[in-house]
Amino acid sequence: MNKFLRQELKSWNFLLWIVFIAIGASYFSRVPKGARETAIVTVNGSEITAHDFQRGMMQEQAMRNIIAQYLGRKPEAPLNQEVVLKKMIQKEILVQEAHIAGARLNDEFVSSEIMNSLPAYLIQQDGSINLVAYAEYTRSQGLSIAEFEKMQEQTLLQSFLYNALYASVVKPDWLTRADWAKRHAKKKYVIGTFLYKDAQKEIEKETISDDQLKAFFQAHQESYRAAEERSVRYVEISFDDYTKKLQFSDEEIEAFYEKYKNKFFSKSPDVSVREIFIAKDETAQNRAAEILALVKAEPGRFVEFAQQHARTAEKGKKGGLIGFFKKGDLPENIRRIAFRLKEKGDVSELIETKEGFVILQLEDRIEAVVQPLSEVSGEIVSRLKKEQGNRQLSAQVRNIVRASKNDPASLDEMVKGLTAESWKEIDLTQKKNVDQKQGIEARLSGAAFAKGLREGSVNSLQDKDSIVLFQVKKINPSTVPSFNKVRDQVLAAYSAQEARKRVQVLARQAHQQVLEGASMKELDASSYRETGLLTEKDLKKELKSHKDISEKMLLLDSKKQALRHHDEKAYYVVQMIESQEGEVYPEASTEKTKAFALAYEGLKEMTLEAFIAYLEKNATIVYNTKVLQS
Repeated sequence: MNKFLRQELKSWNFLLWIVFIAIGASYFSRVPKGARETAIVTVNGSEITAHDFQRGMMQEQAMRNIIAQYLGRKPEAPLNQEVVLKKMIQKEILVQEAHIAGARLNDEFVSSEIMNSLPAYLIQQDGSINLVAYAEYTRSQGLSIAEFEKMQEQTLLQSFLYNALYASVVKPDWLTRADWAKRHAKKKYVIGTFLYKDAQKEIEKETISDDQLKAFFQAHQESYRAAEERSVRYVEISFDDYTKKLQFSDEEIEAFYEKYKNKFFSKSPDVSVREIFIAKDETAQNRAAEILALVKAEPGRFVEFAQQHARTAEKGKKGGLIGFFKKGDLPENIRRIAFRLKEKGDVSELIETKEGFVILQLEDRIEAVVQPLSEVSGEIVSRLKKEQGNRQLSAQVRNIVRASKNDPASLDEMVKGLTAESWKEIDLTQKKNVDQKQGIEARLSGAAFAKGLREGSVNSLQDKDSIVLFQVKKINPSTVPSFNKVRDQVLAAYSAQEARKRVQVLARQAHQQVLEGASMKELDASSYRETGLLTEKDLKKELKSHKDISEKMLLLDSKKQALRHHDEKAYYVVQMIESQEGEVYPEASTEKTKAFALAYEGLKEMTLEAFIAYLEKNATIVYNTKVLQS
């Protein structure tokens, strides 16, 4: 329901932000600026201010209003401030935990996700963000662009952690100790094996009448049905061989060039830029604005300022030169602005990033270039052969298939006009599942048995390399053989079925006897074996070909218990006859236990709520009661 609702509400995004802005405007007009920055709670040292809290209230109320409107009902009761504050505390804890777990989001990913979440009116026709409208949009919420993007990044980190929890769980110390004890405990087992084949040999020695076998055959006769068979002749025509014969005039080549030159034969523009970077602090925006004004007035001084304000000393020595760059080298918003600079020396407007403020200057620009016809004529011929040749061959084969219905005798002559390849013959048996990647025989095994094909029918099948034209010559229908022809097979199947029934009964009786105190050696089993003292790891290694039974054997913790299990070969009865404690849990590892560990089978039921409660319990949360009471 939540996933569906999120998808449906995406189209309501614009309306949501109108509600959000309206609520925000009323709040910021009445709350003094100084009071907004007062911390109302600290979470592991990080502050949640009155400003943050009121913004959280606005977001929650705006979402509730829009959902109520979407569902066609009245808004719910007023927000519970304690509930909203608790959600904000939990979000802060989760973001911190995501950082501890090593979650890092690159700027390009964050920029892309933010762009996808913005209202449509902020996106210009060329796909870029209208920076003036973007700044106004965040300001209406009482946020700078940096604050807004930080809030979005926190939401993405929270999502990362939620996803990680599906594969990872927090393990408290007691659970780690219990898991250690389980994995290192040593157990000895005795395993009784009841083989189907042994029971089957005994049954085959007994007298089985034909009446019994015929009754079995009648009940299962479809399993003995012989598959339909068809004799087919075919010829394979390669696209490459066919297109070698094609010729194209200069006019056709030139027409293709004129139509597709900008799509296939143009090189994209490229730009080289310099950068001034002012790291973010309290005065950064004012200093960046002053520098921007100076370099706008005197572009020739850009290198001078770039040497003084660079990300690294090395970049400063180069006068802030970034040079030509590939997609992905720079954040998307900076890349787009760089390509808008047209003339050498042009200076961009101020660009705000998470780290600070950036000013760009165009160092060089290489415009898009269309390759001349003389350089690409060979490629054009190849493209024409591939596009037109494939299309022409497919059309010719379809015409042959249609014509053969009215004039079957002309089939050979039509094929000679198409290819020099000779007909080949093959006998096929119908199969239920055909892998089309296994070659012509496998592909024909599917196509030749298509519904509607009769003796003499012609059809074709095609892949990316060739077309196969084929004709059905003879059909042997599917039939059920007589009992006498398959008597030996029926006897084997009957014996196997009876053997399974007999072994199942024996295993159930043996299992009950063990539970009542009988020794495994007293059982009427094909064989039995006694293992050594094995840990969980040793058991899985020793019984690696019987993974299912080894997993169940681990659950045995008393001599009074017994396990019954079966596979395609036998039934097994297992009893644990001895157990010892394993290695002592190393206390030093307690401090090294990670917050996240691979989920074990017994931890799958742990929920997200339990995880959050665990983190919240271990967090240091300090409330400013004086501010909260007011």
